[in-house]
Amino acid sequence: MRWRPSPFAVRLAAVAAVAFVVRLAYAMLWSRHATLGFDGRTYYELAKRIADDHGYLSVFDTRKGATAIFPPGFPAVLAVLRLASLTTRTKLLIGLAGIGTATVVLIGLVARRVAGERVALVAAGVAAVYPNLFLAEGALMSEALIALLVALALLWLLAVLDRPTVPRMLLAGAPLGYAAITRSDGWMLAVVLVVATVLSIRSLRGRMRLQLVAAGLVATIVIAGGWEIRNAARFHTFVPIAVNSWSVIGGANCQKAYYGPRVGTWYVECLTSSARRAGSHREIPLNRSVANAGETYAREHLGRLPVVLGARLGLTFGVYQPWRELETEALFEGRSAPWSKVGWVMYVALAALAVIGVRRLWPTRRAALVVLMAPLVIVVLSTLVGYGNQRFRMPFEPSLVVLGAVGLVGLLERLRGSGERSGRTATDSLEQAAEGVGG
Repeated sequence: MRWRPSPFAVRLAAVAAVAFVVRLAYAMLWSRHATLGFDGRTYYELAKRIADDHGYLSVFDTRKGATAIFPPGFPAVLAVLRLASLTTRTKLLIGLAGIGTATVVLIGLVARRVAGERVALVAAGVAAVYPNLFLAEGALMSEALIALLVALALLWLLAVLDRPTVPRMLLAGAPLGYAAITRSDGWMLAVVLVVATVLSIRSLRGRMRLQLVAAGLVATIVIAGGWEIRNAARFHTFVPIAVNSWSVIGGANCQKAYYGPRVGTWYVECLTSSARRAGSHREIPLNRSVANAGETYAREHLGRLPVVLGARLGLTFGVYQPWRELETEALFEGRSAPWSKVGWVMYVALAALAVIGVRRLWPTRRAALVVLMAPLVIVVLSTLVGYGNQRFRMPFEPSLVVLGAVGLVGLLERLRGSGERSGRTATDSLEQAAEGVGG
């Protein structure tokens, strides 16, 4: 018997085609001509080192020594794309457009598990044109990969809610394990999502809960632990997943970041002043010294910390100086400022619709709602520990799109229901009036 795709699959494929065209257009018309930010340039060069020199080697040292400047997950994916003949920046952007399209499809599948096919197609349609999902792809930033990994993990974690088994949790833990070496706070994402999922399943007994948590975290322990062993062997000292977590502390805790015009953000000037006092230009001692300086400054200015923490959250969630911050982020990170502003407008609308979505899911899909909301905890924690930036919302963006789609469909159904009731009321009134005249 000849296989035929379901109507839902056909429609989702059409949405995916639109998503790819949108991303390709953004890449060709904007991204390939834009100047990459420091992170994007470094990821690009690290990928060349992996693909061409077969090692995770420094791009700033002519001796090509080992490096831990950034987590290796995203450069490794770019290196795979290079090995697949996507060797130029333009070709890499095409490959990342494919990754972004896969993210859109996964968001649609997550929404289908939560609220059905209608919501799924709305969620995928929103994700296809939502700039906050594709801006990172064009800037060669690791958030492009994080969105894919989170969406895939959410899909499997929702499957665990339906049937909690160790194999399903192992599958859910795999993308979270890779997320642990894609962002410095990726390991927290794994812990929070796995624990939140297990706790939301009320029918589980204590022993089964422990088994599921262990299964969900095994990939993170193996992958992140293996990378930690590599760092210890290469640098003969403890190094976190990457030293950029140390530079974050140094750049986010200094005079400018606490009292400057952009309080709550990160300043490279803070790093340079600390680096001059470090006494070494080597990667590990230099960044450790920068982190120590930041920690010292934070301890000495605890009274200012509540203001700084509030500003950090305001920056990340787009409520504190959003327009100016978007322009600054676009300048330093290789993004389109106009498209960033479109993304902010859509984000505000999605956030409002998500409130409706949460209220709609709470009575019947409480466990699924807990899983969808769990990435928000990571966004808050990473912002408070680090600094404010709107791209740091990326772990929560897939959930936001799903919840916004649930809210949008619910709102439309409510409006349609109100219209039908009004129509019936008007018809009844006319019939009563006609009966009165006839009488």
